[in-house]
Amino acid sequence: MGPTDSGPDGTTTGRDGSGPDAGPDEGGLLSYRLRRERRLSSLYATARSLAALGEVDEVLTSIVRHAHELIGSDIAYLSLLDAEGNLTLRASAGTISAEFSSARMPPGIGLGGRVIRSRAPFWVSNYGESDVVRHNSAFDLLVPNEGLTALLGVPLLVGDRAVGVLFAADRSERPFEQDEVALLSAFADHAAIALNNARLYEESRESLQRLREAYRTIEEQVASVERAAAVHEALTHVVLTGGGPGDIARLLVEHLRGAVTVLDRDDRVVATRVCDGPPAATAREPARELLEQARRTGRCASAPDGGGAVCSVAVVHAGGSHLGSLSLTRSAAPGSADVRMLERSAQIMGLLILMRDARVEAEERVRGELLVELLSRPPLHPAQRDRALARGVDVDRLDVLVVADCPGKPTSDVVRRLNALSPEWSGLAGEYLGRATMLLRADDAEEAASALHRRLRRALGLPVLVAADRVDGREWARSFGLTWRCV
Repeated sequence: MGPTDSGPDGTTTGRDGSGPDAGPDEGGLLSYRLRRERRLSSLYATARSLAALGEVDEVLTSIVRHAHELIGSDIAYLSLLDAEGNLTLRASAGTISAEFSSARMPPGIGLGGRVIRSRAPFWVSNYGESDVVRHNSAFDLLVPNEGLTALLGVPLLVGDRAVGVLFAADRSERPFEQDEVALLSAFADHAAIALNNARLYEESRESLQRLREAYRTIEEQVASVERAAAVHEALTHVVLTGGGPGDIARLLVEHLRGAVTVLDRDDRVVATRVCDGPPAATAREPARELLEQARRTGRCASAPDGGGAVCSVAVVHAGGSHLGSLSLTRSAAPGSADVRMLERSAQIMGLLILMRDARVEAEERVRGELLVELLSRPPLHPAQRDRALARGVDVDRLDVLVVADCPGKPTSDVVRRLNALSPEWSGLAGEYLGRATMLLRADDAEEAASALHRRLRRALGLPVLVAADRVDGREWARSFGLTWRCV
């Protein structure tokens, strides 16, 4: 750059006297005034147009386009400071090389670094040969391709803080006159305000968008909490009213859609429910691998079922015992709230199973105790008759005694199966002297024994031995001795 002096308004002027103070003749003065009026008019018009823009990128593009037209330079470009203090080119007009659009200048380097440091305009008539600015090798490699020679930079100021630099450049060596510097500086002041307003607008819009997203998230969470509360209330009602697996499956289908399958402790299907509307799904047993994964982790496990749907399994555990499982099949994978609902339902089902087992065990114990009393404490006491009648058993009509044995199963398992079958024969079942025993009413003892044999073998899955004897009068103990010896 040629030697310069700083004018009273902070612009720079050449010492050769170029500018309006050189004393032009009357014709030149008139031409200068007309040119200045056109530039000022154009400056105010472009300032108004900048004020109407909202997007930052749109504002940046408009700034360099208007600067290019105002100054009449070959090139105009704008660089902004990033978080590390680098000047990064964000918009340009009149450039010809694609590489120049990615120009980046480290802090304090180049003409832009000097403008940022001084917060005042600065120009050089030949950038490549100038020794008054610190050069950057990467930027200097771009200069010949672009043909950049004369370069003027003015700061973009927001308050006292420089946020970037607006540049005007020519591809031939020349000085920049004071009115050009003043015009570009005035335009840069308007541009900085427009750019800051655009940034504030963008930040406000982003904040509003984040607020909307947060509000939607809160709404979804509130809806999820309300749905979870409704499900919890419904599940509590199921517990209090003595509901079963089918009731739990129905509730899950109502709230989660899809299809629900309930398996017992032996992985047999005990209940299925399918939603009426979309998303439709088919109730099916979960894959063995998915069941094993859920059992191993103790948490809900999900995987595609091979039919275009997703199957999720939650196991039913209580006290280290496997009591069954709940599986949900639907087109979409469950979210975290749905997973918690499925796992909570599995816990409720475990509670129901434990309550049911406790009731069954209590009833089996009472029936077993009554059976033992009948076999070991003759004669019959009225209280025993009343206890039996309360359970639908007329002791006077118990005329067949059965002893069952399954070598591959504990006696308690055989007793449990006999207890489940005893209401069909209006009988009593229990363990007596280490044997699974049942007193029942039947017209044909052999037919009753055959039916029990088939049912027990199917339920236990192993060979079973069943012996039966017709009871004479109330000689239950004698019949037991005979039947036990047969077994």
